[in-house]
Amino acid sequence: MRLQKSFTRPLNLISEALPAEYDKYLLLKMFKELFPIMWSELIQRYEKYDSKDKFLAKIGKKKRYYHDQPEVFFFNLPKVKHMISNGQRKKHEISFNEKSAQLAYRALLDKANKNKRAHENKMSSTNKDLQLVEPLYIDVFISAYHKKGITVQGKIEIFHELKKYNSGKVIEFFQKLNDSEKK
Repeated sequence: MRLQKSFTRPLNLISEALPAEYDKYLLLKMFKELFPIMWSELIQRYEKYDSKDKFLAKIGKKKRYYHDQPEVFFFNLPKVKHMISNGQRKKHEISFNEKSAQLAYRALLDKANKNKRAHENKMSSTNKDLQLVEPLYIDVFISAYHKKGITVQGKIEIFHELKKYNSGKVIEFFQKLNDSEKK
């Protein structure tokens, strides 16, 4: 529910920049263009929960998450359904102003580009000190973390050591660790 509500404000902003006539595919295209970070987060979320469901199915358990594909999720949002309804599209067409729509679009595009650059700078500065490492080396740390009888201090040392590396296994390990530690 909270995730769905987080799309309301961006969709309200997009509604000001929409052309007189639009459909759900144009709405999706504009969302991807004007809010690329939010779209990539939705894709990452889908991939995460899809992989969890596949893992559960692989070990013989029932799926638990059933996350919709990003496009399906987007089109099922209540705000999107409202925006693509016939009544709302007619209302938009009647009150449409070409000049204000173009200004709103340019402002959103500038803001999107600025946010994208800031996000890329933040990611590059975060990843600047990280090392790429072979999975075998990481497996040693992960198996030591799960070894029976390891102290909390030992786990903390392994945790701090693994923070230094950028690899799919490390990310997956931290995600699993985060999921298992939630109360």
